[in-house]
Amino acid sequence: MYYIFFIILATFVYFPATLFADTFRCGSEIVSTGESKATVVMRCGNPHWVGGGKIAIVGDLRFGSRQVGRQTYGAADYSEQATNIDIWYYDCGADVFVNALTFEGDRLIKIESTSRGTGKRKCGPQ
Repeated sequence: MYYIFFIILATFVYFPATLFADTFRCGSEIVSTGESKATVVMRCGNPHWVGGGKIAIVGDLRFGSRQVGRQTYGAADYSEQATNIDIWYYDCGADVFVNALTFEGDRLIKIESTSRGTGKRKCGPQ
C-alpha cells in the first residue's frame, strides 16, 4: 500500500517539474527555448554577464533521389554551417539561482540553473 502511495506522490512531484524545465521567469515575464535574443532582452532586460562566444559547426545531411532518364538514383547532400554559441547569465538575486541561457545563433536552445545568486532581486526589464 505504501509503495503505491509513493509512486503516485513521486509522479505528481516529478512531472510538473520536468514540464517547465525549459522556461525561465524574470520578473513577471517568462521566456522559453526557441525564442530570439531580442525577445529575451525585451522581456528580461540585458544579461548580467555574457560568456561562451564559441563557434560551433552544425552539419546537415539530407537524403533524396534524382532521376536521370528513366533511372532513379539515391542521392545525399551534406552541408556545414558555422554558428555562434553564446551564454547569457541572469542573476536574479540571493533567493534564487543564476540562470544560464544558451543561444545558438539567435535562438535560445537551453536554459540551466547554475549557482546561487547574489544581492537583491534584480530580474526583469529595467
